Amino acid sequence: MPHHSVDKLKEWISPSIPLGLMFGKKQQALEILEQIKQQLKSIDIMQEQLNQAEQELPELKKQLEQAQQKLEQLQKDLSESELRQTLIADLLSANNLNPSVREYFSLLKGDFLEFANQEDSLKDEAAAFLELQAIGDELKVIGAYPEFYKKRSIAIAGGFSAGKSEFISSLFEDPNIRLPIGIEPTTAIPTYALNGQENGVIGCSQNGGVIDLLKIDPDFQQKLSHNFIRSFGFNLKTIMPFVFMTTPMKFEHLCFIDTPGYNPSDVADGHTAEDVKTAQEFVQNSEALLWLIGLDSNGTISKSDLDFLDHAGQYSQKPLYVVLNKADLRPYDQLEEIMAEIADTLDDYDIEIAGISAYSSITKEEYLYHKQSLHAFLASLDQPSEKQTLLMRRLFAVDEKYQRAILRTIKENKQINATLSGFKLDLLENGFDDMSSDLYEKLGKMNSIFTIKQKEEHLKQLETVTMKIVAAIEQVFGQPSKVKRKNWTQDEIELDEKFVRLTQKEQMPDELMDEQPSNNQPSDEKETYSTELSARFWGYWGNRLVGNSEIELTVGALLSENKEVFTSTEWEDVYNNLEWEDVYNNLGWGNVFPHVLKNDSCDDDLNVLCEAGIIRCIDDGSKKNKFGFINMLSGGSNPIKTYRFVLPDKEIFNKFLQRHNNINLSDEQLEAIKALIESQHYFDFEDWTEHYKGEHAALALGRLVKAGAVRKEKDDYYSFI
Repeated sequence: MPHHSVDKLKEWISPSIPLGLMFGKKQQALEILEQIKQQLKSIDIMQEQLNQAEQELPELKKQLEQAQQKLEQLQKDLSESELRQTLIADLLSANNLNPSVREYFSLLKGDFLEFANQEDSLKDEAAAFLELQAIGDELKVIGAYPEFYKKRSIAIAGGFSAGKSEFISSLFEDPNIRLPIGIEPTTAIPTYALNGQENGVIGCSQNGGVIDLLKIDPDFQQKLSHNFIRSFGFNLKTIMPFVFMTTPMKFEHLCFIDTPGYNPSDVADGHTAEDVKTAQEFVQNSEALLWLIGLDSNGTISKSDLDFLDHAGQYSQKPLYVVLNKADLRPYDQLEEIMAEIADTLDDYDIEIAGISAYSSITKEEYLYHKQSLHAFLASLDQPSEKQTLLMRRLFAVDEKYQRAILRTIKENKQINATLSGFKLDLLENGFDDMSSDLYEKLGKMNSIFTIKQKEEHLKQLETVTMKIVAAIEQVFGQPSKVKRKNWTQDEIELDEKFVRLTQKEQMPDELMDEQPSNNQPSDEKETYSTELSARFWGYWGNRLVGNSEIELTVGALLSENKEVFTSTEWEDVYNNLEWEDVYNNLGWGNVFPHVLKNDSCDDDLNVLCEAGIIRCIDDGSKKNKFGFINMLSGGSNPIKTYRFVLPDKEIFNKFLQRHNNINLSDEQLEAIKALIESQHYFDFEDWTEHYKGEHAALALGRLVKAGAVRKEKDDYYSFI
């Protein structure tokens, strides 16, 4: 009832009510009316409040919905937080159960690092260590999932949003199993997708431990989104470097690696050094490369892709197949033009390919191909892998680099030491014989710097640690390796020219050869001793050590007559009857031997030659002739003896070894002895250092003298006994 109606009712009732009832029913009625009025006011207020509430109701509903969403997000965040905590805890607690993988990394961080810290010959040592770490990462995968080593790894690479994950998912038989897409390359976790009887997702920890991600969450593969990975606050790859996904696939022996892409628009040059490094790592760890190009862009292969493939190709000769993905977005005639253009461009860059396919990951259809179809290419690779052989070859490639670097340093140090030793001898020959001087002390220090003993020990240490690593790898695979380690030798190492020249004897200019006679032989020796016999004799003995001009001339005269065997009578005739001055002039020795003092005794000279080993008595004259008489020198009582010049022969080295089989000779000593004894009988220290490749050349030669295998002659020459 309206307020004004109540007021009119009160005015009408008031005059007609008797005075007696003024304070009776009338008053009561008025009070009731007042109450009604107040209640009506309350109703009006409530109506206003109701109207206001009806106006606020949509906003309240919105707030309620927001609150419900916030609650759901909090519950989701709580669930993801619990998931993150569980994942981190499981990853950190997961241990690699393969003891051989642990042994590999123990050797890498222990024995190998100890060797590498001591050895400095290899310049690119960091790259070698990274390669060994990469081999270890492969072993982690094999140790974590043993079936993996039977699979051939195919790296799926390409620019960001090229459709790599979608492409791999198109190979799955179960359409409900898909790889996460749209993850930024900097946070993406490489996924190994391979054939399996059941669906499974296995996470691998940094130390090679494994956890079943589906036990943590049945939909875990769907939660590997960009936001989920970023929610950790750090790069999840640091504790979970890769993931295995198993699902039924058509290709039984293939494993597809979903690699992180790169975004060329982020950098001025199209890709970063980290991009190139990532591509190289995956190409190196795979047996083939599928490069995807998304046709939703301009439909050409970019300069960044070409540079990427060029970088990757420098490190591998593995087959490359190009997939033009998202082909369903292009008309067929455009696909033909695009494929032809890309094929020509790759050919211009000398990038060899196994084929090109225009393929749609959505429709799972190949529209056309170049060279061979995608299915044919994958089918050709679908066979058990030889991962053990591949890893062994990579290991031995690192080992070879170290071996060759150390051997090269050894050869260089030998060249330097030989030069220093020759310098010392030059100083001694020129009268600088104070061995206590600072000069010799400094030369000694230089010799100690260029030592080879430590390098030889490093070679042995390298072999030891390499074979330990080989044993660990063989234990991972449970079988011996088909590839064996090669021991490289110094002969297989070529030195830089600057080191080769250190010990090369300088050649005299041709225009000075006639003016400067040799120290070892008169300048006209080749003309004088033109016979083969003379050449063999003087090439082996030289004439520098006989030390007696009469003897030299007599020997030369006999050789000029090709007398390899001669008698004491013939020797005496030549010795006594030669006109020495004419001989000197005829032989061109007049300026070499201006004063000759004849020896009174031919026998003494012959004895000198015998003792020197230059001639050998083959008949002492004690045998009787056909008349029953002993041959005697004319006019004397001495028997006629027969001698033969000692000339080099192929068996001289073997005879030397038989004669001195009681001496323990090093390999370096044997090598030097063989080279010298087959070419010359007498040698000096320079000759020795030229052929001796070990340390302490003087000490090694001194031991031969002490053992009686080498004789110290006059004028600092030596001869073999």
